[in-house]
Amino acid sequence: VVPLRRDGPRPHGFGRWAPRSSAKPRAWRTVVRADSAPAASQEEPVSTVSVPASILNLVKNIVGAGILALPAGVAAFSDAPSALVPATALLLVAAAVSAYTFAMIGRCCKLTGTDTFREAWAKAIGEKNAWVMSLTSTGNTGLGCLMFSIILADAAASLFTALGAPALLTCRSWALLAVTGGILLPLCFLESCDAFKYTSLAGACGLVYTVVAMGVRYLDGTYLPGRPLHTQIAPHLQPAVGIHGGTVWSSQALVLVSCLTVAFTAHYNAPKFYRELERRSLPRFYLVAALGFTCAAAISLTGMICGFLTFGGTSAGFILNNYANKDGLIAAARTAISVSVICSYPLVFNSLREDVLEMMGMPRPPRRVMQRATLILLGLITGLAIVLPDLGVVAAVTGALFGSALVYIFPALIFLYATGSKASRQSIGDKRDVTRKFERTINYGIV
Repeated sequence: VVPLRRDGPRPHGFGRWAPRSSAKPRAWRTVVRADSAPAASQEEPVSTVSVPASILNLVKNIVGAGILALPAGVAAFSDAPSALVPATALLLVAAAVSAYTFAMIGRCCKLTGTDTFREAWAKAIGEKNAWVMSLTSTGNTGLGCLMFSIILADAAASLFTALGAPALLTCRSWALLAVTGGILLPLCFLESCDAFKYTSLAGACGLVYTVVAMGVRYLDGTYLPGRPLHTQIAPHLQPAVGIHGGTVWSSQALVLVSCLTVAFTAHYNAPKFYRELERRSLPRFYLVAALGFTCAAAISLTGMICGFLTFGGTSAGFILNNYANKDGLIAAARTAISVSVICSYPLVFNSLREDVLEMMGMPRPPRRVMQRATLILLGLITGLAIVLPDLGVVAAVTGALFGSALVYIFPALIFLYATGSKASRQSIGDKRDVTRKFERTINYGIV
């Protein structure tokens, strides 16, 4: 497409040079060359993902280290096996509501004609309030990095102990400093993390193996009193099932609710799943959300039940801390979790660094600033991971402060604003006003 001035000089190949006339205003027309294709055909096709592949990707996105804190969430209010009944009900409700809000984000993107979570917020609620979304995302990412560091500290210390490493490395703090300085820091200095984009499947497989190993240890009774491994763990981590009891009506049950929010967080990527879905439509997207969250709920439920029934009220925030260092099956699980976290850490950390620098007014900082930001942020996260050793507490705080906003409040608010006007209601295509009012009532309740 070549712009030409009607009264000005023409480019070579389209005619003679003509003097510009000052009497006529500048006008523009478009000449399409014979060898050029239509604009639509020149656009690169958008890669799409089939429904089965989208379901698998969603399961990989949901299933994370947060499920390892669920047994501690149950132990926060009871050590009785009967506590698993209300805990299971809470998990299923959390998974169902999370799946609904995940699907609703795709619906809101269609209503507002946007492609990202933040754009949907800005279009429905207003650009001046979009900083709330950015701040929440940054806080959630930062606490996610903190959870990763806590897991690495516990897993590395146990692995160093099992390998007979020097006593200094068997200390949790020094083990984390060694892993951070020797592995994480060089990886976080990398400008591109493309090599780590394909490790999510390996990470998900590692978590599935960990859940299977926990199930095997519960079924074979390895940690029951009188068994060899029972005496190889600290007294405060030995199984204590059905000793003190408890009730789900205790305020401590909110710890489990917050942990469940973290365990089912994948909502920031919902627009991407909807945008890249093959033969995109809302019914197909709803199917992806339903089956993806169902599979993730099954994995999380298995891990919660096996971990809690094995150790009861002494379940640690990072459940693998309850198992003996010399347990080979669990040692392999610790290794798988560590490799998964190390591969995922640079991706999450780079997102955190970019968000922080963008909020500081430096969307494209020079390399020197990036390196300084890496040292400061990684040092701060490592220091917090040393003084905050309980993964369960950090997971609960993450879910209470940021996870609940991203999973429940923000999607419901966007939907309420997007369907508030008459034009928006007509765009939904729902002729049954009673159904629309009922759905809006549900979202008011979620908020």
